[in-house]
Amino acid sequence: MGRFVCPSGTSREQRLVTCAYAVPTSTQVLGRSGPQYASAIGQAYRKFKGQLTRTLGKEAMSVHGISSLRAALAAGVFQLPSGGSSSGGGLARRASQASGSAFGPAAILSGPVQNFAPAEYGALGGLLGGANAATGPSAADEKRADVLGSVAEKISRGDTQGAREQAEALLSKRGDDSEAIRLIATSYLFENDYKNAERRFAQAAALSPDIPSYQDDVSFVRTLNGSDEDVLALARRKMKSSSQRTEGLRLLKHLSDRSPDNADAYLAMAEGFDAAGQPAQVLGALQEAFRLADGTQVDEVVTRARKLADEHPVVGLPRNLLGRALQKAGRLDDAVLELKSASDIAPYNIAYAKDLAGGYAARALNRLEAGKTSDAVMDVRAARAIAPFDAAVTDATARVATKEAKQDITRGNFKRALTKLSVASRKTPDDAKFRKELSGLYLQLGRRFESDSDDKLALASYSKAYELDSTSTTAQTKKAELSYSQGLVEVNANNYDRAITLFESAYNTYRIDDSYGQELAKAYDLRGLQNVALKNYDLAIKDFERGITVDPANTSLGPNYAAALALKAAA
Repeated sequence: MGRFVCPSGTSREQRLVTCAYAVPTSTQVLGRSGPQYASAIGQAYRKFKGQLTRTLGKEAMSVHGISSLRAALAAGVFQLPSGGSSSGGGLARRASQASGSAFGPAAILSGPVQNFAPAEYGALGGLLGGANAATGPSAADEKRADVLGSVAEKISRGDTQGAREQAEALLSKRGDDSEAIRLIATSYLFENDYKNAERRFAQAAALSPDIPSYQDDVSFVRTLNGSDEDVLALARRKMKSSSQRTEGLRLLKHLSDRSPDNADAYLAMAEGFDAAGQPAQVLGALQEAFRLADGTQVDEVVTRARKLADEHPVVGLPRNLLGRALQKAGRLDDAVLELKSASDIAPYNIAYAKDLAGGYAARALNRLEAGKTSDAVMDVRAARAIAPFDAAVTDATARVATKEAKQDITRGNFKRALTKLSVASRKTPDDAKFRKELSGLYLQLGRRFESDSDDKLALASYSKAYELDSTSTTAQTKKAELSYSQGLVEVNANNYDRAITLFESAYNTYRIDDSYGQELAKAYDLRGLQNVALKNYDLAIKDFERGITVDPANTSLGPNYAAALALKAAA
């Protein structure tokens, strides 16, 4: 632990806070918590007390000064130097990021769980509790600090009701404990209960009128009680000033908590973090803004993402975000370039590869709409090479293949069109309109093949048309008619298995025609007789039973069934 120098040109209170944070920076202190932690700080504080007195003056070392110092520490409103520690970034940074402030740490996007570090907060609260500053915390102070830390921890976990109950128990022993009251106010703040939060913050401020940050709490929560637009406007104004930027960011954090779909809040956050030189937080805010942005907001996401990507050219995530934002903005050529750059930076990143495939797929659809089918085909091939089973890729594949099939039908390349439609139907998106379109194209092909007397391809086309659109009466009747006619052909060729399959298709597709069921029953009868001749009596009996079920009026099935049973019994 070496000598430190307090900064000049700042307010007395800020010099106090800076110097106090600079005191306990040894690696031994940084690794401790609870009573040991507080004891180590107390030793360091006593060691440098003389220098603090000479630097800041006797008034600053009075109980009043220590009280102000405690408030500033608890408020966590300063980003302070570490005091020269080479381990863990220094106590100053740790404490400022883990303050007991009602309005969160510097790392605002981290969420409420980061707002408190109970052991550190409790130790600091106990250490700087007035007269005990010079001699270290008493057992009572340590117990109180533990309770306050527990309350803060409950708030960070979302157990605001439990936190209030514990804090109220502390107040029952000491009703003027402004820190406990302030934590109760904070619990209400996390519930967006601004009325009770303001009441409790005002109570804490009245009990500690010498602590400016407590007065600021009241003003802060009153601001949050306004409309989203008012909070956003005030936050933007504050962020223009470096001294008020942190407060502006805290306003935005609470605004985003209560209005999680407010893209403008995240865009403003990104602006503030950028001004504060915090690129990781900029990226986090931009990701949320991108997710929520509409057409009027996405251009700002693009602008800020490009700046971030240019400032960090060897990091893939900003470049990937830029590419996705460009895609959302409809600038697809630029989007593919940026997404490919991100994938090149991190070639084994699956998410980047998937996003690049999605970029190709989006551009394919755009080119398809513009009539550039060959270019769309190239994009689909590129996308499928990267992520063949991605939903966006399969959707684009189906639509591009459908476009190719239409062109082939126009040119008379019916078999090639059928192949393309097969690709499209395997990749069909969950889109009723698109499925109807595909069904219509299959009907066209069915008629073409039927006119060319290619009944097998005609039936395959009609069957697919009906599968894609079961409401199409044309597809239904055509599938049934061709299945029936081809079944008759197979019966004449003694191919009873194939005949039964075709008759079943006709019968199940269109039961209105009695002849479909009658011919199916006859086919069962014929195959049953064939099985009897082969002495496959069990199979024969099943065929006769199925035939009787389909057509009970058939006069041949009953006697054949009885004969098969007798033969089986005699065998």
